[in-house]
Parts: sequence; structure tokens; C-alpha cells
Amino acid sequence: MTRHSWTETLDGWMFGRYQIELAAPSLWVLSRRSRRHGDIGPSESTIVRTGGSLQQLKGVAEELHLRTMTKTRVLWYTVSTFVFVGIAAMGMAAGWPIAVLALALSFASALRALVIWVDYATGRAWAMVSAQYQ
Repeated sequence: MTRHSWTETLDGWMFGRYQIELAAPSLWVLSRRSRRHGDIGPSESTIVRTGGSLQQLKGVAEELHLRTMTKTRVLWYTVSTFVFVGIAAMGMAAGWPIAVLALALSFASALRALVIWVDYATGRAWAMVSAQYQ
């Protein structure tokens, strides 16, 4: 589902914007880099969580990344729904046959946003069941 994977670095592990570093012999620190446009200067990072288990922090980072991606995807599908509804409304007013296609695309986009939201709200239960039986 995600394009990111864990990459080992000199001082820990990286996953997208998240980095896990070993701060003490049994203390791992999960931090998130800020979004910067361009690679000028060092990027700022915020400590998200600390813990004694690397695997636990990897799971936390993956969940935070999934939450961010879910919000972004739902936002894009919702915006596209409104754009298609607007095109459909203008097309129906002008008598364009493309209005029917725009209306169908708006329905599909709204349905996809709903499916993504329900999948996340149920704790990705459908994805886990599907993966279990494949």
C-alpha cells in the first residue's frame, strides 16, 4: 500500500519522513522531519515518541504514515468529487452529454473516498481479512 520501506542509516532507520535513532543502549527515539521544499539547509525534526523497542516504534511510524496518507487521499477524492459535480452541473445546464460522465465520475470518486474512510475507521479490518485469505 505504501511506497516507503524501512531503510537503515548510519544512526538508525528511516521510513518516509520518520526516523528512528538509538539514543541510549535501550532507548529508541522516533522523530518526524518537517516538510521542506528544496534541500537547502538542515531539516527540522520533532520527537514523536520514545521507547525501548525498535519494532514498536516502527509500528507507530507506519501507523502515523498511514493516517497521514489516508487523510490526504480522502481529501483528494473529496475535492475531485466536488469538481466533477460542478462540471456535471454546468454540463446539464448547457445540455452537454459529458455531464452524465462527470456525474458518474463524481459518484465513483465519492464512493472511493467513503471506502477509504471506512477502511481506516474500522482499523483496516477488511484489508487484514483479505490478506489472510490470499
